[in-house]
Amino acid sequence: MPSVLRHDIAIISALSIIGITPLLKPGFFASHDMAAPLYRLLELDICLKSGDIFPRWFPDLYGGRGGMFFNFYAPLSYYVAELFHILGIGYINSIKAVYLLSFVFSGVFMYLFALEKTSRHGALIAATLYMYAPYRFTDVFIRGDLAEAFSFVFLPMILLSIERLSKNSKIENILLFGFSYAGLILTHNITALIFSYFMVPYIIYVAYRNVLLYRDIFISIILAFSLSAFFWLPAIVEKKYVNIENAIFTFSFIELKKLLPTLTSYTSNQGEMAFQLGVFHLAFILIALTYLNEKYVKFIFANLIAAIFMLTPYSTPLWKVLPLTQYTQFSWRLLTITTLLVSLLGGLSTKRFNLSDARVAILCLAITLSSINFIGYSESLSLSDEEINRVELRNLNTGLTYGHEYLPLDAEIIEKPMSEKIALLEGNISIKELKEDCEKISFNTIAKEDSLLLINTYWFPGWSVKLNGEKINIQSKDGLMLIRIPKGESDVLVKFEETRVRKVSNIISILSFMTAIVVILRKGIKSLKASRLPH
Repeated sequence: MPSVLRHDIAIISALSIIGITPLLKPGFFASHDMAAPLYRLLELDICLKSGDIFPRWFPDLYGGRGGMFFNFYAPLSYYVAELFHILGIGYINSIKAVYLLSFVFSGVFMYLFALEKTSRHGALIAATLYMYAPYRFTDVFIRGDLAEAFSFVFLPMILLSIERLSKNSKIENILLFGFSYAGLILTHNITALIFSYFMVPYIIYVAYRNVLLYRDIFISIILAFSLSAFFWLPAIVEKKYVNIENAIFTFSFIELKKLLPTLTSYTSNQGEMAFQLGVFHLAFILIALTYLNEKYVKFIFANLIAAIFMLTPYSTPLWKVLPLTQYTQFSWRLLTITTLLVSLLGGLSTKRFNLSDARVAILCLAITLSSINFIGYSESLSLSDEEINRVELRNLNTGLTYGHEYLPLDAEIIEKPMSEKIALLEGNISIKELKEDCEKISFNTIAKEDSLLLINTYWFPGWSVKLNGEKINIQSKDGLMLIRIPKGESDVLVKFEETRVRKVSNIISILSFMTAIVVILRKGIKSLKASRLPH
């Protein structure tokens, strides 16, 4: 890595300290998601330790009746948090570590992307604007949206890969695009959907009259969808089994005046969501329009106008007809795109200025300090790592989402946590050796007569029941599983298995990942051999 690059990355890391300072305090903070990220990590940790590499089902949701989660909710940010937890860090600090990474690495990748389009001074300013956009702090401290906050890392990474691919058709650039786009899909599928509406025209703009680039990008996109197929393919096919309509767009638009900077309201540390552009963000937009007359700047500005338009009620007809956009839930999720575009325009606007290192440093610090009102949170949660456990989660009786959109269609929400996993409805039976795992329940029965048992677990495609090794039919009561047990002794196994679409999608992802690894290894071996050849 060149020394200048190391120097600039060190500056970005240093600038990030002010923004991440509240995360260094002990404990966790109150947000719209409250403790939900912590309990999602808890369930992932429990299931991984039981041997489920990708748990689609969380056993302790809805009072212990279980529910679908990672079959529909993008999982990558929580796997990153789990890496920290495996290293011995508690649940709270593992989640906070992902927020920290999202902040720093988003700045680094914004710098690397902007460096493809402007000077290093402009790239430093773009990175600072990207890190210190007011919505970034709303996302973390008010909304508490771990996945969306982490998605900010991938937006500039994808654009970086496109730019590099346009200049050099190397296999590593194809892989960078494929893995970064797959990373976004697996981090926050809604942001991936929104970003794709911007990415397609960006690709068309960059790849104009470049047939080879279209080919490489097509390969990259196929790779991205193949790598992430294990997640998005079952989510699309199986959404018909859940209350996904509860997550449909609510037409919560933003008044244009709320995008304008203000010193007295909409500050994150007062508990209010900040939708506004920063003072410097707006100033750099005006500078870019006044001093530059480049096609690229016009293109980025046109996309910014389109994104802002989609924030307003005037865009209602488009929200109704554009494919899948109704699942974005809120129009202000587009602030992820406006943040990206405004930050890039800020970096581009410095092209005609002769800025010294000292002036750039002062400017970056001023941008940082101008967002000081948005940094921090208004309330802490009285919650410790010891209180984040299965009993507490079951007592919460939650599905860890707002609208219960992942609850099976025929399931009834029962107000109280379950008192027992297996309940006798008819007959005379004794139950022994009950064992419950993440995606498996087993027990032995001695029935004096034919009996009817209620398994306090919601049924969803994939659940099966075997009686002495033979599959039996499952009935339903309020979405819970009912099974009939014949007279005599029986071994019962209730197991959550992969459906056909999940198996196929798993195979696609595994094969594409193995292919990519083989290509990377071959490339590495080839480069190593070339380096050893005499010059």
